[in-house]
Amino acid sequence: MSERKRRSLSRAAETYDLVPPPAEFRIVQNTHKTATSREWLCLPRHMDTALAADPEAAHPHDDGRPASKEQEEPTVVLPTDDHFDENSSVAEFNRGPETGPFTGNILQEALAKLVVVKMHARIDTLTNESEILKILHDLDRSEAFVGAWVVHEVISWTPISSWVALRPIFGKTLDAFGQACLDTNRMPTYFVWHIFLSMMSALEFVHGAEISHGAVSGANFMLQCSSPGGQSYHDWPDVVLTGFHAADLDIFDNGKSEDVEKMAKIMYNDVITRWSDAGLLMHFIVIGTQRSDSLMKLAAALKALTEAPAEGKSLSLGDLQQWRNIAVAERAKGGCCPLWIKSAAYDPLITEELEEATRPPLVLTFGPNSEKFKRWDRARRTPVALRKRQTRHRGTEKHGLLVIKFELRRDKFANLVNSVRRK
Repeated sequence: MSERKRRSLSRAAETYDLVPPPAEFRIVQNTHKTATSREWLCLPRHMDTALAADPEAAHPHDDGRPASKEQEEPTVVLPTDDHFDENSSVAEFNRGPETGPFTGNILQEALAKLVVVKMHARIDTLTNESEILKILHDLDRSEAFVGAWVVHEVISWTPISSWVALRPIFGKTLDAFGQACLDTNRMPTYFVWHIFLSMMSALEFVHGAEISHGAVSGANFMLQCSSPGGQSYHDWPDVVLTGFHAADLDIFDNGKSEDVEKMAKIMYNDVITRWSDAGLLMHFIVIGTQRSDSLMKLAAALKALTEAPAEGKSLSLGDLQQWRNIAVAERAKGGCCPLWIKSAAYDPLITEELEEATRPPLVLTFGPNSEKFKRWDRARRTPVALRKRQTRHRGTEKHGLLVIKFELRRDKFANLVNSVRRK
């Protein structure tokens, strides 16, 4: 394919709404969207249970032969309206009794099969991210430093049909976790040191493979509450790197210097100044003095690193190595990780959203060449509007169309009915 044609396809993809292939995935949540990429939390379509629930549907004939193409009937699939309590999480539901047609075991099975589907407007960006992740995960203990893991991928000639499926991380981004701490309790000092150590270790792991991340930010660091290989430090959440769309091989260390600079800014401007319990005091003390505690001295060192690039200095993780032993000792003062930190780090999946994606569909069937199907399809595609009251010679009468609308949630349906009555 010529470069000119590839560029035109990339520009076209930016104008289209990137969507996972419906034949492959059910969308559970829209998780992230930018001008050039999108992410969804999805269930693979092999979770469908319609045929399993009705064996006769798979073999309509008595002798077990499938229906011929001439006898196949048009099928319309709609979701059913059973759902769980919208305020309960999957974890809470699994501990509770059976509710409705689904049990906690089924939801737990679905939870294990969830994937993050990622699509980019540029195929080369998607391919690069996939290849970088494969290189990193070929190394030992990669799951403690790099969160995303390629499960499956389809790379074709157009961005609209190219996607990568990643293992999900059931945790918040560092930005979201910091905001959650402001809403509950400010981040304790020992956990600030844990974040510092985890961020350093993640960058050391990536840079050790001669790769620069290229997009270090609070949105691309995530708290991983459970890892296949176990947590790196007791039961504390790991802080792992994600978002490798801008990653590249870096043998001259230019990109690595930018990574360290961005990490220092995140630690100083956000983690320490905005979210930590010590941040409230930073306006009243002089950081970096001999009488300052260890965290304030670290803050002074980080601030100096953020100003170094303006002076033409190149940065490396070696500039922070002197703080590693201090960080290990300070983190140990925390003991067990408090429950409120784990709760703030975990990103709960609402049970209703997962249940909507796992339940069997409601199937409407019509006979071959059925006029009813043609009328149903024509009515489904035709815009419907209610006409206002019209005055006739016999008086005022309500004259309009009856609109039947299906809603998954009963409270939304009740609100809809009330609004129609008011009209």
